[in-house]
Amino acid sequence: MDFLRNNTRFLLFLCTFLIGARSQSLVKQEGFWFGDQPASAESILVEAFFDPVCPDTRDSWPPLRKAVEHYGSAVSLVVYTFPLPYHDNAFVSSRVLHVVNKLNTSATYIVLEKLFEHQKSFYGEATFDTSRSTVVDKIVKLATDALGTSYRSSIESGFTDPETDHGTRVSFKYGCIRGVYGTPFFFVNGLPLTDVGSELSYEEWRRILDPLCGGQHVTKKLSQRRGLQHLILAYISRVMDRYHKVEKPKVETPIDVNEIRITSQGRMRSYITYAMSLLQEKDSDEIVFKAMGRAINKTVTIVELIKRRIVGLHQITMIQSTDITDTWEPLEEGLQTLETTRKVSMVTITLSKKELDKNNIGYQPPIPADQVKVSTELDYDGGGNGFASAEYEDGGYERNRGYSRGRGRGRGYGYRGRGRGGYGGPQVDNQYNAGGYDQEAPRGTVSQLCF
Repeated sequence: MDFLRNNTRFLLFLCTFLIGARSQSLVKQEGFWFGDQPASAESILVEAFFDPVCPDTRDSWPPLRKAVEHYGSAVSLVVYTFPLPYHDNAFVSSRVLHVVNKLNTSATYIVLEKLFEHQKSFYGEATFDTSRSTVVDKIVKLATDALGTSYRSSIESGFTDPETDHGTRVSFKYGCIRGVYGTPFFFVNGLPLTDVGSELSYEEWRRILDPLCGGQHVTKKLSQRRGLQHLILAYISRVMDRYHKVEKPKVETPIDVNEIRITSQGRMRSYITYAMSLLQEKDSDEIVFKAMGRAINKTVTIVELIKRRIVGLHQITMIQSTDITDTWEPLEEGLQTLETTRKVSMVTITLSKKELDKNNIGYQPPIPADQVKVSTELDYDGGGNGFASAEYEDGGYERNRGYSRGRGRGRGYGYRGRGRGGYGGPQVDNQYNAGGYDQEAPRGTVSQLCF
């Protein structure tokens, strides 16, 4: 029992990440595989999110590379670009890696190390009075030195290739979906490491990877790793049977008429229909989407679809993260009350018919009109904000609320008003425990990123 009490906090922390990693359902995103060696079924997977002009990212690379090379085929490494908006030239320095990787995958890490070596030339005071085109020229020259002069024209044209621009943006958005909020950020077998924004030494990497590799420089069998995970999860389950989560009081918050809060349980078609009705039938000049956790991916998709149905929509996107603390009370005497803190990502996307602040780092201009297929058929059939319940969370509404789709006065326990009812339904989004808004505006924001 003493051992149980002393290790409860650690096991609860481990449980959160093990279950979270296993429950994630994310879009597949191609990164840069170190040594052109994608992960096999038996290798340990290390995922790194890097900003090429981040000093901490630069310092984290040598010990990580040394560790990966030490374990050979037992460890696979993939790097994703995550250009931080407050780092000068982070986007263009990330984009060149996508350009080079498209031309020659074996040269991607060579260029990455070149960027680290000459990082001071592309970040901070060195570029205060330098135009963006001049910075791009310097980066093209650096990449050309790594690949050879015959590649120069291809590298230059890569900066006008929509595919490399899209790939860089998607890599950043993928990091946001995974909960990344700074660099360097690491995952090992899908589990996030806690030392965000600081480099790990070679010895620290050894302490992390040695147990997964059995303390030997050989590949650990997948069945053995799974057996260990099942053993840990079974033990954690026995521990948590002795605790229950304290429910927080529900606090209603106001919501604007043009605000739409996306949950992972709501239907995309309904969100799109309602948003388009606000812009086209209700003559709203602006709508705002908000989402947390796993609903972020759906929100980005909804926004992109709407932009391709209505001409001339300006966009500003803002990503934030917040800490949410849960309290667990013991069911047996002799155990202490526990508090666990989890970090949840949030997104706010504004679409406007009118021009928005172009200087905002999250600003995106309207897409070309020839890419818009104007929609004239809408299935929205009434007033009222069917998505504007003040009690919203990622994953849906309260657990005891059902799905209502009645006309007139909303039926069931959803949003009561005209038109469609609220969107509730059973709560299955256990990873974020219904997202963590706790029916009040999130506070304690630790980072604010835009794309």
